[in-house]
Amino acid sequence: MSFVIITAADAHYFELVQGAIRSVREKPQGQTVAIGFVDLGCTDEQLQWLQQTVTFIQRVDWEFEFPGQNTAPEHLKGLLVRPFLPKYFPGFEQYLWLDADAWVQDWTAIELYIQGAARRGLAVVPELERSSPREYGMLPKFWEWAAYKYQLAYGEDIGRELCSYPMLNAGVFALRHDAPHWQVWADCLKQGLQQSTALIDHLALNLAVYGYGLFEQTEILPSWCNWTCHYCGLPAWNSETAQFVEPYLPHTPIGILHLTDRKLERAVLKTTTNDRVAVSLRYGGSSQEQPEGLLAPSLALKNLEPEQFPAGDYVSPGFATVLPDRCFPHMVIGNTDHSHWLYLRREIPHNWYVDQRQPSTGFLSRDEAHILYNTALQMQGKPALEIGCWLGWSACHLALAGVQLDIIDPLLEQPDFYESVHQSLQAAGVLDRVQLIPGYSPAKVEAIAAVRGRQWSLIFIDGNHDAPAPLQDAIACEALAAPDALILFHDLASPDVAQGLDYLRQRGWHTLVYQTMQIMGVAWRGNVAPVHHRPDPSVEWHLPEHLQSYTVSGLEALAAPGEPSPLQRQLRRDLKLNQINLIVFPDWQQPEDVLLPDLAPIIKALLVHPDRGRITLLINGQDVTAATADLAISSIVMELLSQDDIDVTTLPEIVLVDQLSQNQWQALRALIQQRIVMPHETPGAIANAHMEELPTLSLADLQHHPL
Repeated sequence: MSFVIITAADAHYFELVQGAIRSVREKPQGQTVAIGFVDLGCTDEQLQWLQQTVTFIQRVDWEFEFPGQNTAPEHLKGLLVRPFLPKYFPGFEQYLWLDADAWVQDWTAIELYIQGAARRGLAVVPELERSSPREYGMLPKFWEWAAYKYQLAYGEDIGRELCSYPMLNAGVFALRHDAPHWQVWADCLKQGLQQSTALIDHLALNLAVYGYGLFEQTEILPSWCNWTCHYCGLPAWNSETAQFVEPYLPHTPIGILHLTDRKLERAVLKTTTNDRVAVSLRYGGSSQEQPEGLLAPSLALKNLEPEQFPAGDYVSPGFATVLPDRCFPHMVIGNTDHSHWLYLRREIPHNWYVDQRQPSTGFLSRDEAHILYNTALQMQGKPALEIGCWLGWSACHLALAGVQLDIIDPLLEQPDFYESVHQSLQAAGVLDRVQLIPGYSPAKVEAIAAVRGRQWSLIFIDGNHDAPAPLQDAIACEALAAPDALILFHDLASPDVAQGLDYLRQRGWHTLVYQTMQIMGVAWRGNVAPVHHRPDPSVEWHLPEHLQSYTVSGLEALAAPGEPSPLQRQLRRDLKLNQINLIVFPDWQQPEDVLLPDLAPIIKALLVHPDRGRITLLINGQDVTAATADLAISSIVMELLSQDDIDVTTLPEIVLVDQLSQNQWQALRALIQQRIVMPHETPGAIANAHMEELPTLSLADLQHHPL
């Protein structure tokens, strides 16, 4: 019976996928088995290793069209390609998928997957395990979470129906080549992707099995065939056999260990004799040898080209680059829906990195971290201060640039936080120039400065974001900054944080803001200068009202309050806006004999209006093709212009508005005076355009009153 084992990874996950592949190849049964690899962005050097180890290497396409596809990260292809494995690796009877962060300890699991797929069609492991904390009082909360996830992609009815079903884990599965699951899974993926990408590969598989009658054609395997650390918890360790085993009797050996939320971490495990031992969860443990040349002596890589960063990252042109990701084994691209912070700018399409153990709190974006790194490069060897380091991502970038860094954070009082930060900085090789100081600012800042007689040349404030804490930090740091100093702020999207930058500007410091995901700011004095940053040109940037008076690095100074923003000025040009701007929302689903009589009187009233030369009429076209709308509008205008009472020497502008982003609609709202009410409208389109509260104008008012 022929079968192929398939896995996938990008450069960021390559070390993990090496373990997965080696765990197959280094077993007697796996030496000749076919292995397929989906390349999601590996380096040439990594591909060279793969060419000597796997059987096939394939690049894959987007198999679906969905909203946000153009900016979706490349690694998403690895989740969406799974229903199409026979297309890219044809000719096998069985297909076994193995996530990059899973590895084979006992070949018995592989044999069960192949037998199960041959017997029924699909072999998969549900998240059902006696050692899981979820099973002991946490199921209602999980069902609530599952219902929410299903609802995002498939609606409330499916969410209510499937939320209590055990989640089938799509990270490891086997499928027979002729099983019906392939097509149904693909159809469910395509449907759900139109609404959400969050966990869509798992949700679509579960909907296919539970919702489309495929459960009887699915072999349910035990949890040791796909031991997921996020759900099952940590395994136990059998010291006699040097194996990971189930925590409870009879301590069955784990077949496939799926690291999920425990990526590169050593863990303290219970043994089968009730002792404790520190063991690496990765394949081969800490003694695992890497192919020569693949790993640098330091885990932080420098001087990368822009294309070497993960898709969804942006770094300003001209910046020196660094990639310390491997020093942060728990760092993943987060889901902004998990954050409850009021000022998170979810509309910015850059990767929002989080620690998967704390998925509701984000790190600096790649662009923001490089502003820190390049600023600190100007201060090599000089004292620097960071207030609030979270899990060390920003601290690592500062220290890698060569400053002598003092870090103050109350979370460092907690042993697990301290150890996590310590390990990451140690992996980056920067511990010798870092002092980790538990405590609260500004009191601890003042105490350290007094004891050490310290003045800092570079200060990064990213601590408590609630007023008056940022202002208090700024006041304390101004007094303790060197004569030539820069003070950087993160999260200026919050007005509370901006109070700190406002204070320094009032005190005579030069100031500037950086247009980034969460907005950074800098104040400086003396013989220093901030780095020049160019905002991502693919993003439609805007500033909140409380920052409108600041100069933006890489852009012209934004207008003072009350003046149009750069985005609004662009809209004025593109939409031919005038002194009087009106908008209508026709219901394009109405038949032509209803639609045209709705729209024609409005256009005629404007063509004969005494102020017509100062008017622009915007016609919403979100729910219709541009060709259809243009044809309808043109036919109305041409018929009206043929009438004798129309003065064709002066006409209003009539513009169809369709493909605008949410940012553009919000900016446009302030430039429109009134919405003309029509007999048949589309309330959903009005709400989507943020025009619900816009003053309205009736046809009678338009015909008989000046504007």
